[in-house]
Amino acid sequence: MNRSRMMLLSVVLTLLAVSCGPSGPAIDTPAQEMNLTGDDLGIPMALEEEVGLEEFLKMVSLENRGDVLDAHMRTFVGPDSRLFSAVLVFNSSKAAQDGFKDARQNYELALQQGAPDLLLEERIAPALGDEVVLLGAELSEQGQATYLLVFRKLNVVGLVVATGPAETITEDRLDRLGKTFFQKLPQVDES
Repeated sequence: MNRSRMMLLSVVLTLLAVSCGPSGPAIDTPAQEMNLTGDDLGIPMALEEEVGLEEFLKMVSLENRGDVLDAHMRTFVGPDSRLFSAVLVFNSSKAAQDGFKDARQNYELALQQGAPDLLLEERIAPALGDEVVLLGAELSEQGQATYLLVFRKLNVVGLVVATGPAETITEDRLDRLGKTFFQKLPQVDES
């Protein structure tokens, strides 16, 4: 399994391994409808894989989780790039909040295990939802870059992991993808 997929699975495992919390306003739109599509990417990439809740949870060995109501993942590939996009709908904002907090730590850990010399830095993240983080690293000698964007709105967590040439996979591209992704989430009255 390649390093990008291992990093994505590590982030997803963290998001799914959270505790339940109190109820509040929630988003109940199907995860597939909120996920990025090929038309959203802004660069030519082919859809390689698409999985829904049951297959997704089985992929990350968490078939018996009760706090994930829906999930959807798409994997896109280009000639020299790979992009993972996933949406997880939790049963509460607290469960999503707890998962979001661990996502950064697990991504950094997975990246360090796969590429110990890679320096991951927090970047300026777009203003998305209740929480957002953008992490990136560039391998200048290889001309490659990798980024993770994770955001949370209420009980939904969206994430994008992208790797590829530094001139294609850029901080600005992740910023635009994040904004496009976030706009797919419905407006919810939080009062």
